[in-house]
Amino acid sequence: MRIVFIDNSGWQYTVETPYERPLGGSQSALCYLAAELAQLGHSITILNGSATASESRGVKIANFSALLELLADVDVGVVLNRSIAHMLRRDLRVSIPLVLWNQHAPNQSDIQELRGLRERKNWNAFAFVSDWQRHHFARIFWIPAEKVGLCETPCRRLSPNVPI
Repeated sequence: MRIVFIDNSGWQYTVETPYERPLGGSQSALCYLAAELAQLGHSITILNGSATASESRGVKIANFSALLELLADVDVGVVLNRSIAHMLRRDLRVSIPLVLWNQHAPNQSDIQELRGLRERKNWNAFAFVSDWQRHHFARIFWIPAEKVGLCETPCRRLSPNVPI
């Protein structure tokens, strides 16, 4: 499977960063998961604020601006912690399936666009890290149950051998 992880926080990091210096928990989890998926044979790219393209542990790193160049060779986009599906679909004409892998509480500003029906409809799936989070997002943002799962469910669909 060809997966692009999209982190438009502006942070610059590589898969090696969590081993070298402190990094946010979401970005660290992304690096660890990306490296494991690459080791299992998946094609993995992380788009973030990095100024230079690189590759480590089988994971490619590129700047978020490279998204349009990659779309033809990607099966799914996994967006980290930001409700930007409507913007991706409207402004960049992204048509691949999009998963929001969210690790924030429902009151965080980065996911408030989920209040809009248009934003919710533009996501193919939502991955959460706890039952509490899944329950509150489904209740507060009216996310359909068939689009909601805990992190282990979408991750296991990508590869049943990924240790979670």
